[in-house]
Amino acid sequence: MGTDQRWDAIIFGELSFPDGGLDSWQQEVAPRLARLAAFDAAADEELLRVVFAPRAVAIRAWLLSASFQEFCQSIESLCSAAARAGGRGDMVFAGIGEGPAYRLEVGDGRTLVTRIAAPGWNHPVVQEVALSVEIKHERRLAERLASPQTNAPALAADSQTSGQ
Repeated sequence: MGTDQRWDAIIFGELSFPDGGLDSWQQEVAPRLARLAAFDAAADEELLRVVFAPRAVAIRAWLLSASFQEFCQSIESLCSAAARAGGRGDMVFAGIGEGPAYRLEVGDGRTLVTRIAAPGWNHPVVQEVALSVEIKHERRLAERLASPQTNAPALAADSQTSGQ
């Protein structure tokens, strides 16, 4: 997948592992996972979630163009490491709107990239990711509005105008 194009993107997929595979994968990719988690924690209008189950991992992302350029290769590397750890599954990288779409298949110790038809807006996982981004953004906005530090200038302005 070339990262030279400028598309916002949705990334989603699941990888399953044999016994012990997930643990060895997590140890190998721990710094990358920490970087992805830090990005997700700091981003208000983007999503980059890695969710763990006992023998599987799911990735859900909505990335703006610059972030996609930054993280696409990291996610591809996570998939390559998963293949080495016996992981199986796939990850879809889809440009939002008119962007291209690719499926990165993981299995048999390797990864294979194929171009696919882009999943439409009605695709259930696309809807899941879009809703997750919206909820995250609204929650962050509510947290900022509820914060005394964030509201101090607004409250001061309100108190000055309410006395007039």
